[in-house]
Amino acid sequence: MSLAETFVPITWEMLTSLQKREAVLDLLIRGRNVQEIAEALSITYGTIGANQVRGVISRHKLDKQRLVIDARQRRQTLERAAAVARARARMPIAKPKPPVLPKIPLAPIAGRQAGGVTLFDLKNTMCRAPLWDDSAQGLETKFFCGAPAKPGQSYCASCCERLHTPPRARTVFHTPTAANSVNGQQRAR
Repeated sequence: MSLAETFVPITWEMLTSLQKREAVLDLLIRGRNVQEIAEALSITYGTIGANQVRGVISRHKLDKQRLVIDARQRRQTLERAAAVARARARMPIAKPKPPVLPKIPLAPIAGRQAGGVTLFDLKNTMCRAPLWDDSAQGLETKFFCGAPAKPGQSYCASCCERLHTPPRARTVFHTPTAANSVNGQQRAR
């Protein structure tokens, strides 16, 4: 007869009431809950249900002991901290608002004969530089440059130069009436 044949595994039912109490109390002090205690004890003593663990806890009033209460509070604190960390990880990162850029007046278009075109007359090959100020309201008062632009670009050469000059060099606003007039006369629409 070998040692393996004489070895009888210890089951939960073979333990005394005090041994069960000590096994459950040890795991309670470590901060485990009832389901985790049942799973841990099942590894050593065979299948143990959560209700068996609850029975030991209630019979011996283990949930009233100070060490168990402290362990539960530590576990709750750690779980709350983990929940807060998960919530913060899910939150989008707040991007800072971009600084408000100062309004820069537009310089007059050099060598431009016509006053501009409306949005409805604007084509793909025309300059899209706006010719209105803050007082313009409605599409009928907002005109675009309309000069021929190079393929793949939004502005003509003079508007590109005008729009990319340093802010100090820009001094004159375009007004809708100035954009609509040719040689001092109102342009026909």
